[in-house]
Amino acid sequence: MSNHTTLCANVICANSGKMNNLILETSNISNTSGTYNAFTDDPVPLLTLKTTNTADNSGAVLQLKNHPSDNIQTDMDDIGTIIFSGLDDAGANVKYGGINTRAFDTDSAGQIGRMTFDISTPDGMSAAISLTGEPSTASKSSNSLIETYSNLNIYDGYLSASTFGITFNAGSTATALNDSFLNQVASSNDLHKVKLPLAQTIGQLKIILNTSGNSVVIRNNADNDTILTLAAGKLALCISTSLGDNWNVSQIS
Repeated sequence: MSNHTTLCANVICANSGKMNNLILETSNISNTSGTYNAFTDDPVPLLTLKTTNTADNSGAVLQLKNHPSDNIQTDMDDIGTIIFSGLDDAGANVKYGGINTRAFDTDSAGQIGRMTFDISTPDGMSAAISLTGEPSTASKSSNSLIETYSNLNIYDGYLSASTFGITFNAGSTATALNDSFLNQVASSNDLHKVKLPLAQTIGQLKIILNTSGNSVVIRNNADNDTILTLAAGKLALCISTSLGDNWNVSQIS
């Protein structure tokens, strides 16, 4: 079909067909409640995939398929992407989120997929969560089931820290730590300090690693109380007791 084909109909019936650059467009409101909730509202979708088969396993299926003409799929090939896009307040096009799947490993003896959830940030699109399949015979350290991009890997039954990210250098004026689960700190003076962020919720966890040869003084966010002096080369475990400037901190190694 032509790239510029226009279809005007309330109902179209077809068993098969090919169409490039298809755009479905409507000016009708898709949600009448004002604040859309996909689980409780009854929206008016722009596209519905429907099956009328009565079998228990006959739900509607949407397939994104990458089929190279040479019938050879290679590792890390992009299989398909769903992009959530809109405009900013100046009318410019913006990608606000996306879901991408790649052929992580195409070995015919055992294929592995990777699905990544991307989200818009002030610096552009950034991977937020990546899901990777894992061979049942492989070591758990080979491929994580879930990788979250806050320096933390979640495996099948345990956590692993691949990196502590940037190093926060303690100073005579307390250096503010960020909200990451893992923070690496260093100091050139036993009296230099860092300060904790405000806890986002009760039970928030944080680990601080001192990689330097000096102690690091850990202060509360208001910087009016010393919570712990973390010895050189040691770890501290921080647990929030409430929202805000409320942490219990213990040296654990």
